[in-house]
Amino acid sequence: MKIASVMLLVCGLLAGAAVGATQTENYGMSALPAPGNVTIDGKSDDWDLTGGIFACNNVEEQRDRHSAWLHMMYDKDNLYVLARVKTEKLAERNGLRMLMLTA
Repeated sequence: MKIASVMLLVCGLLAGAAVGATQTENYGMSALPAPGNVTIDGKSDDWDLTGGIFACNNVEEQRDRHSAWLHMMYDKDNLYVLARVKTEKLAERNGLRMLMLTA
């Protein structure tokens, strides 16, 4: 009986940890008109950041270590995408993977 109680306690703790992780849910993203000329220089000072979305797999524990703000703007010729990423592993992987689903 003691083993069954311990197993139930461990299962409950594991289930509680899994339920506690809150992932962001983003079902759409707006592309805003560029407020002026856009320079591709890795800086965001010429961007309108008001339409961005926040993406994180575990907001409670990883928002300051593994998350991103994503933004899109457009002008008559181009669509611009900006990802402001916080991660500890980007340098190890030497890249960033982003999935965009279109209708």
